[in-house]
Amino acid sequence: TSKKSRRQEVEMEKDENSVEQSNKQGSSAAYQKKLKKKRKLVEKEENTKAFAYRVAYTALPNKCLGESDTDYYLRFFGKYDPNMNEEKKNELYLRILIQYKGESVADYVKRIDYLFDNVYPQLDIRTKKLVVNLLDHYYREKYARLEKETEEKWFARVLTKKSGESPEKYKERVSCLQTILTDVKWGRVVIEENTDAGYRLITPGNKSC
Repeated sequence: TSKKSRRQEVEMEKDENSVEQSNKQGSSAAYQKKLKKKRKLVEKEENTKAFAYRVAYTALPNKCLGESDTDYYLRFFGKYDPNMNEEKKNELYLRILIQYKGESVADYVKRIDYLFDNVYPQLDIRTKKLVVNLLDHYYREKYARLEKETEEKWFARVLTKKSGESPEKYKERVSCLQTILTDVKWGRVVIEENTDAGYRLITPGNKSC
């Protein structure tokens, strides 16, 4: 083998090693970047859960004399901006869904329903399963079983379709209920979203068709 051809072989080996090393580094860098992104998402989700579950240390501001409910909430929570990015939306959701200091359960649930019905209908997430971690506290308080309320009566109160509730919305709401309220005997229920009631109970000893 001539010196020239041998030199070419050495150069080719160097090039191959260089490419292989570059590929390894690139793959490693891409993997680390992906891992870092995933870690951030997990941390963000955990922080969101922690925030959503606790009661705020601050109370809602006092209402001004003659101020309407809508104006009062807009003053505190701010106006809806259609150009709001996801981060800003999440911040608003967290502020809405947290229970404030001194706020009773009844007032808390009433406030959230009023906000999504009248102030921020564009942001209504009450039946969105993808954000069920944010809705946990709201669902547990709104649909808590009353004292001396039987299971059958609870099912009737919670699962009966609301006036004007579409089959799709009803099914989404029930899906959130089933995800959050895991201690309920959902095996006793058959969801029939296209019927007036929306559900039927399976009597003990009988199996659903």
